[in-house]
Amino acid sequence: MSIKENLVEVNGLKKYFTVGHTGFLSQRPIYLKAVDGISFNIFKGETLGMVGESGCGKSTVARTMIRLHEPTAGSVIIDNSEISKLNHKELNFHRKNFQIIFQDPYASLNPRMTIGDIISEPLVVFKNRKQVDLSFKEIKDRVKELLTIVGLRASFINRYPHEFSGGQMQRIGIARALALSPKLILCDEPVSALDVSIQSQIINLLQDLQDKFGLTYLFIAHDLSVVKHISDRIAVMYLGKIVEISGYKEIYDNPLHPYTKALLSAIPIPDPVKERSRSRIILVGDVKYPADTFKGCKFYDRCQQKMEICLTSSPELVDKGNEHKVACFLYN
Repeated sequence: MSIKENLVEVNGLKKYFTVGHTGFLSQRPIYLKAVDGISFNIFKGETLGMVGESGCGKSTVARTMIRLHEPTAGSVIIDNSEISKLNHKELNFHRKNFQIIFQDPYASLNPRMTIGDIISEPLVVFKNRKQVDLSFKEIKDRVKELLTIVGLRASFINRYPHEFSGGQMQRIGIARALALSPKLILCDEPVSALDVSIQSQIINLLQDLQDKFGLTYLFIAHDLSVVKHISDRIAVMYLGKIVEISGYKEIYDNPLHPYTKALLSAIPIPDPVKERSRSRIILVGDVKYPADTFKGCKFYDRCQQKMEICLTSSPELVDKGNEHKVACFLYN
C-alpha cells in the first residue's frame, strides 16, 4: 500500500468578517464567523470534495487558503510552504503553484480582453517576474495548446468572451488555471452556473486533466450527487465548521452526522418505486446567523437527535476508524 503524501495542510483556519459593533460606548466588534477553526488535508493527486448548503463558508475556505481573503487565524501549508505567513513578495512567488476556477464564468472573464489575452495573462505576469522563461511567441503557442487541451479550437484565440456559451467560457477559465502548470486547483462550484447537460462534460474534463497532469483538486459544491462522481474524499460543512469527512464511498454508505444524513436523503433516486418508498429527513428550524455567539453545536436548532450537551458545547472532529471523522456528540 502506497503512502499518501500531503500537498495541503489546513490547521485551525478562521476567517471572521466585522459586520458591526455592540453598544454605544463599548464599540466591541461583531464578527461574522464565515470559517470557524477548521482543519483538513489534501493528498497529492486526489480530489477532496467540500459540500454544504449556500452560506456555510465553502467558497470562503478556498479564497482564504490562497489569501484572496486574509485569514483571521490558523495556518495553510501548500507544498511545504506556509502560505498564511508569507509576505506579499513571497506569496506572489508561490502563486504559480495554486490556481482557482471561479463559479461564474461570465463574471470571471474580462469582457474587454480576447481569449488569448485572458489565458496568456498569468504567463505574461510571471514572465515579468522572471518565473516563466518563455518568449511571447512561445506564450502564444502555449495558449493555443491550452485551448486544444480543454476542448476548444486554437482559432478561437482572438475572440471575446461574449461569443461563447457558458460551458465554453468555463473551459476558458480552466485553460487559464492550467497555464502555469499548478499543483493545486481550487474549483469553486465550477458547474453550478451551467446547464445540467454541460455539467457532466466539465466534470469529465476535470477528471481527464487530473489523470493527464497529476493535478490535485479542492472541489466545492452544494450538490452531493455532483461531488460523488469526482471526489476521493468528501468534507461536509455547516456554518463554518466541518462536521464530517471521509472517503466518498464511506460517506454515502455510512453517513454519521445528522446533517449529512439529511443532505443525502434529499438526493433524488432515478427509480420511481425506490423514490416513493424511501423516507426523507426534513430539517426544521432556522439556520443560525454566523455572527451568533452561541457556544453549543451550530446544528442544534435543526437537529432531530440533539442532547443537553449539544446546547453548551461544540463537538470536535473525532476519528471513528477507516479515516472517517465526525463532529457529533452521538459518537463522541
